[in-house]
Amino acid sequence: MLNRRSFMTFAGSGLLSISSSRLLRSIPLSEGLAAEKGEPAVANPNLADSHMGASAVASSYVKNPPWGYLPENVFGDNTIVGWQANAESTGAWIEIRFRQPMRVQEIWILAEPLPADVLGQDVYLMTYPRTQLLATPRRLRVSFSSGANQVITLQEASYFQIFALPRSEETFFVRMEVEDIWPKSGATETGIGKIRIFPQRHLLGFEVTAHKMFDVRGGRMVQA
Repeated sequence: MLNRRSFMTFAGSGLLSISSSRLLRSIPLSEGLAAEKGEPAVANPNLADSHMGASAVASSYVKNPPWGYLPENVFGDNTIVGWQANAESTGAWIEIRFRQPMRVQEIWILAEPLPADVLGQDVYLMTYPRTQLLATPRRLRVSFSSGANQVITLQEASYFQIFALPRSEETFFVRMEVEDIWPKSGATETGIGKIRIFPQRHLLGFEVTAHKMFDVRGGRMVQA
């Protein structure tokens, strides 16, 4: 079940959206699937993680600076970096590869990195940003090693969007090809901020802890 600390740790600084789309289920969720009280949570790890043996390749990427726009930047919790194709928009693709066939049923996508122009962030990316060239992907074709594929639509938003597949796919890879982008004047490139892939759908659940409100009066703490 979700609590605030586990959610913020897992989702990073991104938030999740809500949509009525058949494929888009965007709800605040935890990494473990909820279980009946007294039963352990079912493991539901993020497969798009180098620690899980995953790797990322792409049609191209911007190479300056060397660390700034790599395909593997879609892994991890640093939401100010991501993959950015080099002078490619529609037709650009990124592929998450697994060492062995993995079951996939849910995908989380942060469509673009969060702003890097924040004091204390990467100085190079803050000083020489390419955000003016980056167009957010609007339509992705997600394909699997089985040959199955599915088109999904992304919103132009700075939060994770969650796509629950109609059925579970057993696959060696998850490939996302950009078929359309959101219009942006001067943009010549596209990319993706973060990708998370799960073997099972998450269940909605919350744990809410209520705290008393206090104020300071006359130098003393009193309940508000």
